[in-house]
Amino acid sequence: MDLRIVCSRPWRFFPSALAGGLLLSVQGLAVGAPGAPTEPSRRGGNRYNVVQIVLDTTRADHMSLYGYERETTPHLDALAEGSVTWTHCRTNATFTYPSVATIVTSLLPQSHRTYAPTLGLHESYTTIFEVMKEYDYRTAFISGNSGLWSPDRNVDQGADYSVYRGRPDSRATRAFFEFVDDPAPGPFFAHIQYFGSHAAYTPSAAFDSMFVNDEFYGDLGDTPKILPRGCVGGLDRGTMVDSILALDYYVAQYDALVAESDHEISKVLNGLQKRGLLDSTLVIVTADHGELLVNDHGRYFCHTTFFEGNNRVPLIMKMPRDMTDPPAFFAGKTFDTHCSLLDLMPTILGALGMDIPAQCQGVNLLETLDPGLVVGGEIGSQMIQHGRYKLVLGGGGDSLSLYDFEADPREEHNIAWQDSSLTQNLLDALIIRSERAEKVWPETPKGPFFKETFENSAEAARHFFLGDRDPEWFGWDSIEEPGSKNMVLRGYSMETGADWLTGSCAIVEAARKSYSNRMHVQLRRGTAVIQFCYTSFRGIGYELVLRPDQIELATVFRDHRTVLGTAEVPLGLGAWNHISFGARKGSLSVALNGTTVMQAYERRWDDIHGTTEFKLEANSEVWIDNIALFK
Repeated sequence: MDLRIVCSRPWRFFPSALAGGLLLSVQGLAVGAPGAPTEPSRRGGNRYNVVQIVLDTTRADHMSLYGYERETTPHLDALAEGSVTWTHCRTNATFTYPSVATIVTSLLPQSHRTYAPTLGLHESYTTIFEVMKEYDYRTAFISGNSGLWSPDRNVDQGADYSVYRGRPDSRATRAFFEFVDDPAPGPFFAHIQYFGSHAAYTPSAAFDSMFVNDEFYGDLGDTPKILPRGCVGGLDRGTMVDSILALDYYVAQYDALVAESDHEISKVLNGLQKRGLLDSTLVIVTADHGELLVNDHGRYFCHTTFFEGNNRVPLIMKMPRDMTDPPAFFAGKTFDTHCSLLDLMPTILGALGMDIPAQCQGVNLLETLDPGLVVGGEIGSQMIQHGRYKLVLGGGGDSLSLYDFEADPREEHNIAWQDSSLTQNLLDALIIRSERAEKVWPETPKGPFFKETFENSAEAARHFFLGDRDPEWFGWDSIEEPGSKNMVLRGYSMETGADWLTGSCAIVEAARKSYSNRMHVQLRRGTAVIQFCYTSFRGIGYELVLRPDQIELATVFRDHRTVLGTAEVPLGLGAWNHISFGARKGSLSVALNGTTVMQAYERRWDDIHGTTEFKLEANSEVWIDNIALFK
């Protein structure tokens, strides 16, 4: 198959729907309809202030609020006595940007599709800031995480006051009170994103080493490995502090950051109290995701996958003192039910008596105490949790995992193949829920993606990877090579007009330390850039520049670019060439028509995650087909 479909508009690939035509086996799968929200009615909207505090990288089970052995959250412990606390809140994505996009829109990641910071939230979606403004609220987005603060990210869409302050988190607290003390009239809604317990684990002076060598300082040993890009099997070199290897040290410092976040929350509460505002303010405290710490499923100090250390987050809500609807019995209550960050926006709006936009896929937790299902999604992985069971599709390790929390709280035993009926039901529900969620995307392509239907959900699972679905603009034919796990993508071409054109062709999880790519390229005019990134983030990894008479290989890290080598070769305009690129433990090679034309070594990006992206210079044109990405 040799599809040569020309695309003449900027494009970006998003995760596919997995399957259609499957029977619904688990209830509670309603998804909000696409489009703009209904016009809010101003009647009934209560005039309480709202402060939504989101802690970065803070797992629930390292908070004394949830029974942790160290007293990390004394102020939240006290706040909980008069608040509503949920014990099983989960994030819908496992790193900051897509998680916060879910928080401010009540859309699943499969719907808003901002899986990486390079993918801005679609402007047609309504954020909670925009809803609050309809009720004449002043709105603020205050971030201690630079990855969220960018004009083209749109997670702050509708905020009157948007600012990035960075660590220490006391700077974000000061920015919050600058906003509060503005003399402009009206109640306010403020989202405060603390950098929280995110690496590097370097608390401020008052908290530095507060738990080092305490009674809980255990016997975890030393870091097994120091890696340029850590997480699996060792500590990231960038996370390491002063060459310290003791794993207990990093856990203690992580806990100290939790305590520092708790202290900042107390400053917010005390500051509101001094201003006479606390009793009239709805306060929500949660986290965007957790953190895997010491040998959590082979991972060290990072947030990847839907394992509980990363997936379970705190959720506590303090009601205004005179709020009678919802009823007062909520104060001081703890709910041992399962919910997610998807539910925050409708819960806040519902508590205030405001209309909930039709796009919201979560529920008001003050009316629906047990939503029934929790669904999540990220690049290469999706999750569904129902009661005591959680099923994960993709995400490293086994391609399909099912865990029973009650029998196996540490998620050590994959029972996906022990109870085929339960596994099939959850997988069917996940596929259908994800497919429905993806249809919310305002530019949903028409037509089939690979196949109209799959014979069963297992077949659908094998075809789960990123790609776009629009046969009117470009087409794919996915082939799994016999006897291997290699995914071959065939049939792609594009052209551009006056501006640079960018986009991802595919993302697959490649084997650690190795990656290879083959493609059939015809450069018709100008310059083409092919980027091979070691993560899902654009601008980090390798870059192959194709010109009519030259191939250039470079390594890039955001704004820094280093040329590793050039090869003077006649690509020729309009001629088909076979180009391959390989990376293994930092050893790089480029081959043209079967002959190696360039070799280099770059050790920094030796942990590859198989992203391939294209970029064209103005008035350039390249046709590409027979793309093969090898795991």
